[in-house]
Amino acid sequence: FPSTEKWDTIWVVNKGDTADTPYMPNYVGVSDQDFVCRYNDYNVLNVQGHTPLYVDIIQTTYSWGSGQLSEFLLHKYYIIIKKINLKDAFIAFWMHGSVGQVSATDNFIDEYTHYFPQYHMAVDEDSPVGSDGKSISPIGFSVMTPSDTSLRWSWEHETLPARDGAEYRVMSSGVIMPDRTDPARAHEILSFGPYQLKVGDTIKVEMAEVLGYGMAGMLKNVEYLQFLKSKNFRVPSPPPRPVLHVTTSSHEVHLDWHPQPGEVNPETYTDPYRGDTISRPFE
Repeated sequence: FPSTEKWDTIWVVNKGDTADTPYMPNYVGVSDQDFVCRYNDYNVLNVQGHTPLYVDIIQTTYSWGSGQLSEFLLHKYYIIIKKINLKDAFIAFWMHGSVGQVSATDNFIDEYTHYFPQYHMAVDEDSPVGSDGKSISPIGFSVMTPSDTSLRWSWEHETLPARDGAEYRVMSSGVIMPDRTDPARAHEILSFGPYQLKVGDTIKVEMAEVLGYGMAGMLKNVEYLQFLKSKNFRVPSPPPRPVLHVTTSSHEVHLDWHPQPGEVNPETYTDPYRGDTISRPFE
């Protein structure tokens, strides 16, 4: 849950803009549209059976709006230990990755599940069995950071336990189940660890949610994400929005798009992250 502080909302930050959040001061937008938020597991203590670990999580999400870049989201998690040391901690992503039309009556029970260890990626793929037909894109969840193979990785897709103790045993098992090629409900858990954590420690995790045109398109996109990571996710983008100055007088409104000194002119803007010889993206 977020706290009651007024800034614990979702901050929307466009590329190059700055948001001065109290917990990430002077945050500069990286993608076409970043989301920034914060939450913890101890703000609400009246949840039945809940014992908090006293962990803060700051989450940023990168999204792009053009071409191949629009086929994935990148989520970054900064996991901060606040009050108690944690021994043998594991981090897990739980997915109910049903693929298909919402209007279909049985679209939740006809998925194949796959695991690609080279990408630490769990995948749900629609089968042609259900009344929803065959959806084009699988959904992949790829842990990009950490990529440490010395960690204990687990991936299971059977009926998953609801109790903390039993779920921890699944998270820490080190079991990588075989891919499931019979259509069934797409419940998966992908986890890694262990970590020995002390108060004040922060773990950074990057997870990409990847789509694509069929399995081949999704795998192409996860490879592209690896390349973007080496570039710190600095990619070409459309020109910045034009500056608009508005002045009023009697019965008149004047709209002026001419940039003033120090402002960026989108017509002459130069993109330093283009990979071709056209440095000015404005047409």
